[in-house]
Amino acid sequence: ESGEIDMALDITSDQVPALQSNPGLTVFLGSGNIVHFLLMNANPDVGGPMSDPKVQQAVRLALDYPGYVSLFGGVTPPSVIPVGFLGAYGPDHARTRDLDAARALMAEAGYADGFEISLSYPVFTFQGVNMETNAQKVAADLAEIGITVNLSPGELQVVLETYRNGLDAFSYWFWGPDFIDPVNYVEFLPGMKVGGTRAQWTDERADQTILDLRDQALVETDPETRVELFHAIQDYLQQNGSFAPFLQPGVQTAFKSDIENYYWHPSWLVDVGILSRAE
Repeated sequence: ESGEIDMALDITSDQVPALQSNPGLTVFLGSGNIVHFLLMNANPDVGGPMSDPKVQQAVRLALDYPGYVSLFGGVTPPSVIPVGFLGAYGPDHARTRDLDAARALMAEAGYADGFEISLSYPVFTFQGVNMETNAQKVAADLAEIGITVNLSPGELQVVLETYRNGLDAFSYWFWGPDFIDPVNYVEFLPGMKVGGTRAQWTDERADQTILDLRDQALVETDPETRVELFHAIQDYLQQNGSFAPFLQPGVQTAFKSDIENYYWHPSWLVDVGILSRAE
């Protein structure tokens, strides 16, 4: 608005109305491909109660999914695979909140009175989403099923190392695709980079169903069969596993109205090589 820059990629949803009313600016709104999720370590020595499959499912059932969308826009992803990818379910397949079912699972797991856990996450804002705000909401949501969440924010590079080394018991992160294909998200399955290394969801801690789906998804080339495979993987992940995806935020970009040829790019956000300024 002051004219100091031509484009802002990280505006928040609450900034959009005022920017849209400025005749000198254009605001682009679209679907993004970043998925925000909770990680629950599958190794009992690290994750403690978060390693229990019943607790993991209780967490997925306890999250107020529409609340995150109301804060930051976008959609609720049915799984870690972003809505819009080949084989990805749409928002109509997303999880819904069920506190009674979540509390019942907590009791079955032996935590009827709840427990206390720290949530690690970086102090970071990306594509208009403030992670501190989401972490506070996660804590409020899980308090309703007896989980007392102690927020443990940290500097990005410091907490990133702990996360990548699989030392987080319970943490909040987001992930974007390295390439635009659902096979990239096999990384969240047992034994893979995110699932196996970061969540310690190893082959030994997984059942054969998901291992077989993983191995087939890595090599299958027939498009129709791939869609069926990724549907089956998503069905499985909605009930099992170390991850609770809760937000696929939208994209909000503001730029001066004399900037031409702006298109949001799913890999590198903006192609500066085709931008131009109207004469």
